[in-house]
Amino acid sequence: MDRLALVILNLAAISALFYLFDFPYRRYRERALRDRIFAIRDELFCKAELGLIAFDAPAYVMTRRMLNGMIRFAHTVSLWRIIIMVGTEFLWASDDFRSESKRYVEKHYAVVDQLSEPARSVVKAAMFEAHLAVISHVMYTSLIFFPLAVITKYLMHMFIRVRANYQEVIGSKLLQPANTVLDREAFLAGC
Repeated sequence: MDRLALVILNLAAISALFYLFDFPYRRYRERALRDRIFAIRDELFCKAELGLIAFDAPAYVMTRRMLNGMIRFAHTVSLWRIIIMVGTEFLWASDDFRSESKRYVEKHYAVVDQLSEPARSVVKAAMFEAHLAVISHVMYTSLIFFPLAVITKYLMHMFIRVRANYQEVIGSKLLQPANTVLDREAFLAGC
């Protein structure tokens, strides 16, 4: 009887964890993704307001529409949907669909290439940040990648703290002469 109770308790605990991961946590991540893309869109608007890119530039309009689409469909983004979408396009998409996708990508690259360098960097930075937000969302909402994402995040935080502490201690004025000697010796050893 004790084993049956243990099995039932374990199943209940696992079910509770799956429920918490699948409903409240995913909703939180969806809101976080939308908020991040809203912030990216606002940054893009502010840079256009500053005159770094024109409001009526086709690249600005396309980028803003893509960001709006990401905000609108943030609730549909998941690892499995991306895999199915890419797999479907790769394996079963019609030639018309593929050529339309190719035309869209070529048009986007063409309008971005027409921009000045500062305007081009604004658009590229906005799209890079948006893609990074989507990738982060997929990593944190996927049962497969969630542990990897959490471990990577904590290792990076630990690395940043260790590096900051190292620079604080090594960078102090007391150790500066020693650092200079060590840096010189390392430089000479590397020649």
